[in-house]
Amino acid sequence: MTIVYGSINNKNGLITDDERDLLQENKPGYGTRSKTEGAFSLVNSTVGSGIIGLPFAIYLAGFWTAIVLSIMVAAISQLGLYMLVLSGQRSGTYKLATLMEHVIGRPGYHFLNFLVLIQAAGACVSYYIRDTIPVLLQLYFPDHPNLTQRSLTAYVNYLKKVLPLNLSRSLGALSKWSILSVLCLPVIIIALIWRAPTYAKSHDAPLNWQSPDIFGALGILAFAFACPHVCFSVYLSLKQQAIESWKMTTTLASIITWIISISFAAIGYLSFGVDVQPNLFLNFPPDDLVVNVARFALGFSMILTIP
Repeated sequence: MTIVYGSINNKNGLITDDERDLLQENKPGYGTRSKTEGAFSLVNSTVGSGIIGLPFAIYLAGFWTAIVLSIMVAAISQLGLYMLVLSGQRSGTYKLATLMEHVIGRPGYHFLNFLVLIQAAGACVSYYIRDTIPVLLQLYFPDHPNLTQRSLTAYVNYLKKVLPLNLSRSLGALSKWSILSVLCLPVIIIALIWRAPTYAKSHDAPLNWQSPDIFGALGILAFAFACPHVCFSVYLSLKQQAIESWKMTTTLASIITWIISISFAAIGYLSFGVDVQPNLFLNFPPDDLVVNVARFALGFSMILTIP
């Protein structure tokens, strides 16, 4: 009997879950996740600490200009993810760097790997050094000064949370953690909706098209919707790997990302207007309990985003 590529059935005992997990990261046909789980993995990779700078992007671009730009960026991002997988299917390559090598040769392979290294390393460093968790520990546990040390907090988070999740061979195994991470974002938005109006009375938030720095705003928005580095990993984790399934996954992910991002951005801008800070949480006092719940949710979400 001829075994079709990628058709090995785990129920027959021919392949274990661990073996499927290993194959899933490199070959099509071994995915186990639904389109919804794949979409949440994309959202988790897209929405990170950059969300707290989106209200400032609205200020830089002008309110209505920023809304239009965000829709354009979300659409282009979705189209890019779709075209990457379509190109991978036609060329038989399912790694981003390998696809680049297929298109422009070995220099492209090394150049893309360098860009991914810089982007991923920079994102991880920004997540680790952010003072969200240490500041909260200092506020609520003043009798334990060791807890407020940034380096100690980073080590504990890495050893207890990040490292175990990083041991997985594929993103498919992290889909449930991605859903948990994304569920932290509504907590942040609800907290802002609750508390931001209290501080908004003395701030002017014009709803205009004028833009002090439209290119700066475009850079912030583009960063907020970027996730091509996990494109093939998420695609290979899907149980249904037809191009139409991938189109639905990326469309759902783009819509969820846009709703979360623009909700956060609009609430922040409408509350603090022209006085909004590049880091929205700097507009709030450090002892606001509801906002601190949002700060903790953001810190926890970033921990789950690193893997």
